[in-house]
Amino acid sequence: MDEDDMKLAEQLREQLEANGARTAFDAPAGTPADAPHGEQDDAGSLVEGPFAQAMAAYRKAKRSGDAEATAAAERHLQDVVRAELAGGTEPCSEDAR
Repeated sequence: MDEDDMKLAEQLREQLEANGARTAFDAPAGTPADAPHGEQDDAGSLVEGPFAQAMAAYRKAKRSGDAEATAAAERHLQDVVRAELAGGTEPCSEDAR
């Protein structure tokens, strides 16, 4: 992770904690034993899942220097994270409406 990714992760952690949500930022590696059944991620979903794909697209857009593409990729990444936090499987984007 580069410095910008660390800033985004810290920002997300602060927002989650401000809303009273539990986070795994300080948890030991692996899935917590008290995680509800069905919410455990397998390694493949973390590497190939929607979040990883959205993050890769965001990084690629950012490296390109195209401000419009970067903004669009950032919005998509935010949509994916919101959908995951809400328990949904498909992100909902303003562009797709």
